[in-house]
Amino acid sequence: MDKTFEKFLRSGIDLSLIGIERREDNASYFCTPKGASIFEWAGVDGIHYCFVRGFGGMVFAVSPMNSAQDFVHPIARDFADFLRLLLACGDAAALEQAWMWDEAQFAAFLTGNDATASQKNLETFDAAFQEAVQAATTANLRGKDLPPAGKEAAGDNVPPTDFRAYEAWRKNNG
Repeated sequence: MDKTFEKFLRSGIDLSLIGIERREDNASYFCTPKGASIFEWAGVDGIHYCFVRGFGGMVFAVSPMNSAQDFVHPIARDFADFLRLLLACGDAAALEQAWMWDEAQFAAFLTGNDATASQKNLETFDAAFQEAVQAATTANLRGKDLPPAGKEAAGDNVPPTDFRAYEAWRKNNG
């Protein structure tokens, strides 16, 4: 399993602000590829996102309302790219529909579908992200014998809780 995806699952970060949701049922559709592992849903028209066995960490969008030849499309090289694309586009709809547009149409979609107020509010995302990173860090440090010196006791490999700083830290620490 992709390491970024494992970290994401442990973090408990809610991506509903950018158009996708996690479900417990994850029942596949008639057009879901065999060997698919569904991890998120668009919440409309049965659209879901998955990994497919045999394709490494590549992320696919499955759109049951499309015509037969267009049910499934690769949308990201791996889960980290999927997250980057989500954050850059502001909504999963852009990723799921991009296969059918040229560059001008894609740009028009992004321009015509501005982020909602909650999506624009990076502070809301940062707060959720900080809470998830703090919880994950606490869980990872639980049960370890650490001196009571706080962050220094855990070494330099403790992730920052600010999203932008985390991105820089992640690039350096994988």
